[in-house]
Amino acid sequence: MSSESTDLGNKPIIIIIGLIASIIGIVVFISGKQSISEFGAKPSPVPSNPIVVTVVIEPVNYSTPAPQIIVITATPEKLFMTASLQSAQTSPEQPVQPSPNLEPQFDPDNPEGFLRWYFHEVWATRNYDDLWDYISVDFRQRLDQSFSKYESNWNAIGSIQEPIDIAYEGKDGVSLKYRVQYTTLSRKNGYTDRRKDLYWLYFNSSKGHWEFK
Repeated sequence: MSSESTDLGNKPIIIIIGLIASIIGIVVFISGKQSISEFGAKPSPVPSNPIVVTVVIEPVNYSTPAPQIIVITATPEKLFMTASLQSAQTSPEQPVQPSPNLEPQFDPDNPEGFLRWYFHEVWATRNYDDLWDYISVDFRQRLDQSFSKYESNWNAIGSIQEPIDIAYEGKDGVSLKYRVQYTTLSRKNGYTDRRKDLYWLYFNSSKGHWEFK
């Protein structure tokens, strides 16, 4: 993060320190005035016990990720102020939870990750009942694809050479166009086939995952 962003994030803290300093200065001044007798005698010694003010400030931006504690100390005989910022320790009962890492098929910002995941699953796990759900109705109808035909086509393939090659080629509204190149190994005779196919993808928000369109 830039120094400019950090300075902006610390401005409220600096202003608060200044206000507290002004209040303590007034308190010290009044304390000194009250120690003088009505006859103009010299003021009696002022106790040197410091005035300590502690303020907890919630974070104002990401430059101060944890609550900040400001400790201000002032002695009456000579206004001496120190301010220290220290990160408050997180309570062990409330640990900071990292953001969950989404699997690529559920991540709306990772279409290429979805493609790599899908073309691995179709031969490595062959869980076609679940994988069929990632084929949209439009895709099935356009290719006249039934589940039995889908399952039979992929069962004929022994494996897919990884990593596959993915190239982004554009978009149309919410749909993304990718060219995918991969090499398959036949289960029957061991022949290889170099495929180069175009796929349209879109993120189905109602299902919460990517689909071939």
